[in-house]
Amino acid sequence: MTTASSTPPEFEAVFRATFDQVTRYVARRVRVPADVADVVASTYEESLGAWHTYDARRGDHLPWLLGIARNLVSRDARRRLHQGALAERISGQALLAPDEFEQIEGMIDAMRLAPRVERAMSDVLTDGERELLMLVREDGLSLADAGRALGITPVAARMRLARARRRVRSYLEADTDPIDPTPIPVTPTEGISR
Repeated sequence: MTTASSTPPEFEAVFRATFDQVTRYVARRVRVPADVADVVASTYEESLGAWHTYDARRGDHLPWLLGIARNLVSRDARRRLHQGALAERISGQALLAPDEFEQIEGMIDAMRLAPRVERAMSDVLTDGERELLMLVREDGLSLADAGRALGITPVAARMRLARARRRVRSYLEADTDPIDPTPIPVTPTEGISR
């Protein structure tokens, strides 16, 4: 177990620089705010434990951290699938200050404002295409970094992203079913059709 006295000095800087992006990444994939906090905390706990294995020549720590978060999100989803419905954990909410809880709820609500795009991504994209599209569009990673987080080459990432964008664009052009009479903001779909 790593103690505060054995924490590498650069870890705090990486934590501060990446916390918001890691939290947004997890919040788009985990629907319960308390679970978001758990996955984010576990991401940094695991990264601290594996800090000595990170090769600084790989560059930015964010893709590495998002790869850890992705594994934890998948692990959590498998656990919930095997256990059935997830019970609300009242004690887990105490991990968040009220303003942090509201901020995470806001992130989750923002993702619900684009149901057509979410439905398109769910209906026509493979898990790998969907994850790559979210890493690039929502998490702001470069194609190379997103590919690294997914364990694929930059060339494969570029081809997969182009295919995903084409599929979503075709689906949205063909989809005429209104989901919600509320106007859908343009922001969530920017970059998908380009």
